[in-house]
Amino acid sequence: RINPFPTMVLRGHEDEILSIDSNIDLDIVVSSSKDGTILVHSLSTGEYIRTIQYPFELIIDSSNKNHHNNSNNNNNNDNNNDDEIPFTCDTSNFIHSISNYYVDKPIYSIDILLILSNGNIICYSKQAHLLLLFSINGKPLYCINTGCEFINTMIISSDNKYLITGGEELVIRYTHNLEVYFNYKFSSSISSLAFSNNDQYLFIGLTSCKLII
Repeated sequence: RINPFPTMVLRGHEDEILSIDSNIDLDIVVSSSKDGTILVHSLSTGEYIRTIQYPFELIIDSSNKNHHNNSNNNNNNDNNNDDEIPFTCDTSNFIHSISNYYVDKPIYSIDILLILSNGNIICYSKQAHLLLLFSINGKPLYCINTGCEFINTMIISSDNKYLITGGEELVIRYTHNLEVYFNYKFSSSISSLAFSNNDQYLFIGLTSCKLII
């Protein structure tokens, strides 16, 4: 029987909660919001642990600069694909203090998040066009400028080695560095993804009302 009364009520976000995930072994529940934050709470006690909020504008400035430089350097290379610019988030390059940064800066919502078995958190912001990997302590590890790859859904393989994203195309990435392993474009956008037991089958729901297995 389902208890209609909540075990606990957690607070901290200042806008709509968009995504939730948990890890029972690590005793944490993580949530993301339109306010641009990820909150980490204890799953057993509800105790607040930390807030993860990265200065997205600095990442965007850096990624756009890299994109511009790569476009100039490879202007004559027809095989070059600049839609996606992976780079390590080196916080030593960000000399702005967090307290100064958040004054009158835009807030980018975090639309989807997933937590890995080791506690690392993968999240995606549609507004910022960024796919990010954080440690359980909130340290930014990797970030990818997804460009025109609008992600609607994300899942993780049972062995936690692969991140599968669906949007304009199907993309399989390594979870430890977000690098692309495989990608495939269907006739229409991907709206949903699911694995069968033991990842034997991947189910792909398309906006064209087709279910691909």
